[in-house]
Amino acid sequence: MQAITPLTEPSSSYRRGRAAQYSQPPTLANDPHLTPEVEGVTDQETIDDWDAPFPFDYNLVRSQDDTYWENHRTTPKAFVSFATGKRLWGSRFGHVTSYRIPAREGVTADAIKQAFLDELAKQNESLGMDFVPVKRQQLAASSGTTPFDGLFLGLSFFIIAAALLLVALLFRLGVEQRASEIGTLLAVGLRRGQASRLFVSEGTLVALVGGVLGVAIGVGYAWLMLAGLRTWWVGAITTPFLEFHWTTKSLLLGYLLGVIVSVLTIAWSVRRTKRLSIRRLLAGQATAAHEIAYHPRTKLLIVSLACILVAFGLAAFAVRLGGMAQAGAFLGAGFLTLTGLLLLVWVRLKRGGRRELKPFTGGWALTKLAFRNAGRNPGRSATTIGLMATASFLIVGLSSFRLAPSDEGTGGFDLLAQSSEPVFVDLNSDEGREEV
Repeated sequence: MQAITPLTEPSSSYRRGRAAQYSQPPTLANDPHLTPEVEGVTDQETIDDWDAPFPFDYNLVRSQDDTYWENHRTTPKAFVSFATGKRLWGSRFGHVTSYRIPAREGVTADAIKQAFLDELAKQNESLGMDFVPVKRQQLAASSGTTPFDGLFLGLSFFIIAAALLLVALLFRLGVEQRASEIGTLLAVGLRRGQASRLFVSEGTLVALVGGVLGVAIGVGYAWLMLAGLRTWWVGAITTPFLEFHWTTKSLLLGYLLGVIVSVLTIAWSVRRTKRLSIRRLLAGQATAAHEIAYHPRTKLLIVSLACILVAFGLAAFAVRLGGMAQAGAFLGAGFLTLTGLLLLVWVRLKRGGRRELKPFTGGWALTKLAFRNAGRNPGRSATTIGLMATASFLIVGLSSFRLAPSDEGTGGFDLLAQSSEPVFVDLNSDEGREEV
């Protein structure tokens, strides 16, 4: 202790709504406003009336404490250095409860306000505090770790691609079966454009009817998928509260887009007959004798290898990604791999189909015959292979999401917990666990 600071005793103690009255000037230490206001404490008449927001033992209150409260209220009983105050009462919440600015010339309320606003602007209105977007974090936490929206959207593209391949394949087969009919129409005077529009119109009617059936089947398929996610695959989404939602606008948009894409695919299939002569069409042959109008083999090989290399790069880079980006990388790598391999197959079939006919002898005669037959129409063969490859990719891709995750990255712990409140104690000690 360095010294005792004198206090002036009031001539009339504090009363409700009235401060203490002094017959002599009080000293600088006679200031109850040095203590910050605490609701439930500083606004009470007696210590017995305190409603302290902190643990307080009323048995420690002495009679002289009641007398001091009546005469001086929250006037400090002791003054310590700032370093001692930080050591005794500092916490993780800070070391200062208020600032006292001594009165002097030029120090006014407006000047203090302006200085505070200037400092606030310098610190970008943060004052050392971190503003947490609680609602955004809660929405992100409730959305789950698996990006089902992007995942299902990407897988849907594969299903659509497989459907278009099937449409092109089936319609192409239908055109080949009706090659003589196309030849007859051209022979009697119809122009190729008129004949093509006739077949495209026919395919459009089929697409319109098939689109209606497809919408109905699609709604049932989506409902069945959500029913599975609510029951036998509920572990993937950790919530059974998924509901099937649809709108008239979404169904109409899906129907129209499906019909348009199908008609474009049909038009592309019919367009290929423009390269055939009328004589071959009348003979029922829907393939050219020598299909030499195709991209150079070297360029296609370069494109194929580029697709495969980019796919491997995407797969390697996906390890560092997460959420939607990782799902997109997975689907992109699969798409590029399928594209590259199909180009390789198409080039190989194209080259094999143009070789001179040689006798099939030896133990591999049937295999050679099968490859040669596949090379007769490389486009149709590649389309069939692509259709089966897409289906296999979807099956393997969906099956991989049901695999149990490994323990890698968990540090060997069986359980991991996350708290919304900060933990400032040592959970390895008995005292820490008791406090938690």
